[in-house]
Amino acid sequence: QKFGAYWTGDNRAVFEELQGSISMIMQLGNSGHPFGGSDIPGFYGSPTDDLFVMFYQVGMYYPFFRAHSQDVSLPFPPHDREPWMQTSRVREAIRDSINRRYDLIHYIYTTIERTTNTAEPLMRAMWSEFPDEARFRQVASQFMFGSSLLVAPKVTRPQGVYKHMHMQEVTYALPEGETWYNFYT
Repeated sequence: QKFGAYWTGDNRAVFEELQGSISMIMQLGNSGHPFGGSDIPGFYGSPTDDLFVMFYQVGMYYPFFRAHSQDVSLPFPPHDREPWMQTSRVREAIRDSINRRYDLIHYIYTTIERTTNTAEPLMRAMWSEFPDEARFRQVASQFMFGSSLLVAPKVTRPQGVYKHMHMQEVTYALPEGETWYNFYT
């Protein structure tokens, strides 16, 4: 299991699978299975544009990052999954996620080498990286990707005013005594 990649199983294209995949990959990483990923944006079903975007945005930080689905998505009508068949908003999010993954490729390879040698997972629960901060024992949606990148993805269905604006607030906690920089800015 130390070297083989796995996926979380044939997941559904629903918002609940975002948090479920994060939890499963982190738990399996702690169990000695560090190279996991999820079918993005869900193996079966018809993902909304928001779900497409959110799955790619978090999936780019999975150790095993891939888009995958059954050949005919249900319920009807079938929904084509190819990036070029999506709305411009989704295409841009897919492109951005893939490009950001490539921006990090040297960091990812270095972290994978460390994982192979030390068994430290790539995706780490916050409490694992910062064990002296008890508040991180309850944090499930943000995680460390290696020891240097803190990821706080959008994992819930957009609500209220954000439902129609394709935006969502994300609450996150930064470790104390550390200096952090926004990767995007």
